[in-house]
Formats: sequence, C-alpha cells, structure tokens
Amino acid sequence: MEFSMMVQVQDSGSPPLATNLSVNVFVTDLNDNAPTVLYPLPNSTSSYTDVVAPGTPVGHVVTKVVAVDADAGYNAWISYTLLQATDPTLFSVGLHSGEIITALPQSPSLWLRESRRHSPTSPT
Repeated sequence: MEFSMMVQVQDSGSPPLATNLSVNVFVTDLNDNAPTVLYPLPNSTSSYTDVVAPGTPVGHVVTKVVAVDADAGYNAWISYTLLQATDPTLFSVGLHSGEIITALPQSPSLWLRESRRHSPTSPT
C-alpha cells in the first residue's frame, strides 16, 4: 500500500511565499500477512491536512500513522521509517510509534496534506 502526504510551507509575508514537499509512505510486508493502515483512513476519498504553526518546538507530534498486522509474535511488529525525503531534517518518524514529529524548530507555517494512492501489495 502506498499513500502520499503533501507538506506546504508558507510564510506570513504579503504576498505570502509558499513551497510544497511530497512525502510518500509505503507500507510493505515482510512475512505472511500484509499490514493494514488504520489511520489516516486508507479508504477515505478526502485529503488529510494538519498545520504546524510557527514556533512549534522540536519533538511536537504532527500526526501519527497507525497500522496493524495479523501475523503473530515478532512478525506482527510494525516499524515505521522515512525511506526518502526531500529534506530529511524537517521531520522524523517514531520507529515503533508511527508518530511523525518535528525535527527542527518551525518558523513558517507548515501544512500536511495526505492523499492516497493504492498499489497492490504482495507478501514477501
């Protein structure tokens, strides 16, 4: 399964300047059962948006990806990583929590918009 988040950075100037950053999230399976994403809602047709206000401190939880796996024991553990980022210094993800947190102090406003693109997954 794959979905993307769009991060939009906008200053408070007049006129405001803005830029976008795309974050792709891939959920891959390493054993019998594929993980299921519970949040953000994978079958929703609406976009997910979150705002990071100016002055937001390092370590602030912006959002959280929640997934479950039907496998048992160690095979049911889910790990979250940022595989590729345009600027990997802006955010980090909790390895087992799925929390996406600020990694730098945020001076401009940031908007996180998540859209979904489903792709088939197959057990490996």
